[in-house]
Amino acid sequence: MKLGILARIRNLHNEIGEGVAEDVLTDLIRAEGALCEYGFKFLCVSDGFAVFEVPEQNIENWYGQKRGWPAAAKEQMVRKIAKKYHLEVFKPPDEVTISGECRHILS
Repeated sequence: MKLGILARIRNLHNEIGEGVAEDVLTDLIRAEGALCEYGFKFLCVSDGFAVFEVPEQNIENWYGQKRGWPAAAKEQMVRKIAKKYHLEVFKPPDEVTISGECRHILS
């Protein structure tokens, strides 16, 4: 059975131990080869977390009737995924686009 990206990262981290700097761990993980799964691409290890690039999203599908706020269905989906993988959902500071439109985001 092929291991997923997170399992491969955990295995490598367990093999080399806790004392390795995150930039070194990031380089070792990248040396494993292309680490992309379902459009999520491994970027680095930061503050003990694996950081991934998120696939391109259609912004029109993410926002509801109230200008700039995520649609309720999308927020519910984000929370379900977070719960399944024991992640936390944060609402970082609002993002203001070049056009001046304010977007509220989840991470």
